[in-house]
Amino acid sequence: MATPVDIHPTSFKKYLSPTLKPHPHSLKKNQSKSISQKAIDFLQKNLNKKFTLDQVARSIGTNRNTLCEKFKKEQGESVYYWLRKKKLYKAIELMKTTELTMKIIAQMVGYTYYASFVSAFKAYFGLSPNEYRLSVKPLPFRNT
Repeated sequence: MATPVDIHPTSFKKYLSPTLKPHPHSLKKNQSKSISQKAIDFLQKNLNKKFTLDQVARSIGTNRNTLCEKFKKEQGESVYYWLRKKKLYKAIELMKTTELTMKIIAQMVGYTYYASFVSAFKAYFGLSPNEYRLSVKPLPFRNT
């Protein structure tokens, strides 16, 4: 019978449930990156998707508590606050560079409900998305 010293840590991988396995890319390639940087990489690639903090943590090979603690310490804000800010600034970029409707932009930055997008935008910037777009993109001149 093997003693605990003889057992290599990787021999336990086969006993992990599929939902607890770290994301394959987080095992080797990103070991030199901090937890918050790994999370930021994941969040930026998945900006338009819905996920939980547990899913983010698993994808980078850690747990929710460690993710939240390290992210706050390294970035100075919570994961949710950082993500909301990133989504809203991406929405501004889309407003400035496209003619997409606000509802489409809201969906593109990960808001399922347009009202949630408007509420978050107004709380962060102090005006609605439509008011913002009009302030940076005046309506085209029409001869009538």
